[in-house]
Amino acid sequence: MENAFIESFSGRLRDECLLVHRSVSLAEAQAILEAWRMDYNHHRPHGSLEHVTPHEFVDQRQARQTTEEIDSVQNCLEGEDLRGLRHQI
Repeated sequence: MENAFIESFSGRLRDECLLVHRSVSLAEAQAILEAWRMDYNHHRPHGSLEHVTPHEFVDQRQARQTTEEIDSVQNCLEGEDLRGLRHQI
């Protein structure tokens, strides 16, 4: 499965960048590739990532993890409060 993703990426890079742009120097080629990479990662939605950009996917994932961590801490604190009340009764 991993190989399929690599092949797909390689095809897109070749078709959308390498065959479209002819660079004269290494510095120009690096600038063209960097611009394409930024577009690919920050502006282009990916079907494999629920149709959001990789950048948005990472942000959503981190926000979800933070929310889960907060919920976990709150659940622990609520559990401690309930145990404390049981001892008082």
